[in-house]
Amino acid sequence: MKTNKKLTIILSAVLLSLLATFCTVFILNRPDTETGSKTISFTVIDAEKKETEFEIKTDEEFLANALVNEKIVPTYSADGLYLTFNGITADWNDNESWWCITEEGVQTAVGINDIAIEDGDSFEATYTIGF
Repeated sequence: MKTNKKLTIILSAVLLSLLATFCTVFILNRPDTETGSKTISFTVIDAEKKETEFEIKTDEEFLANALVNEKIVPTYSADGLYLTFNGITADWNDNESWWCITEEGVQTAVGINDIAIEDGDSFEATYTIGF
């Protein structure tokens, strides 16, 4: 019995140590936000594939705030759900449409509320129907 208890304690300590190491590495290596003046580009691609390009000069740290300031999206959404870009609304319930957000052509892993922006970044919102 004592051997099993000692083994459980040792394994728990190792697991806790690994978890602490992982968390530390993650925190130290996550992307920094950049404050201060920066210029980014944002392109809205509508259902007919017409592109409207915006050059945004901002001091904001996150993409959603910069888009709200430029009135590309009408208002900040705390839940991160944005249905309207540049006056064009996508409605999944109507025709299975949605906005695909990409950074330099690669779909983002997070929503625009969580995208930290840096000078020179380039993003797109593409009106998409279905998958």
